Amino acid sequence: MTVADMAAAAKVVAAAKEADPEMVVIVITGFATIESTVEAMKAGAYDYLPKPFTPEALIAVVQRGLEKRALSFAWDVVMRGSKAEGAALEMIDLLGKIEG
Repeated sequence: MTVADMAAAAKVVAAAKEADPEMVVIVITGFATIESTVEAMKAGAYDYLPKPFTPEALIAVVQRGLEKRALSFAWDVVMRGSKAEGAALEMIDLLGKIEG
């Protein structure tokens, strides 16, 4: 992965996080390096998955990301009385279906 590619990937991650700070961004790449991993994580990526990966690895990362998002919604509801309560409950229901 070139420096320009790393910068572009970091910009995409940063733009996604700017659009929704609670968004769980998972970077998938065929050109993993320590530098690109660090750049993605600094930009706000939740996780970084290098190719090739197993379906189980992808499922595990997505499940953890969904759990983080559900906990974030629940925290928002508890701490701020947010109107996101319905979305939080839907997310928790979805997690139950995935884990079940």
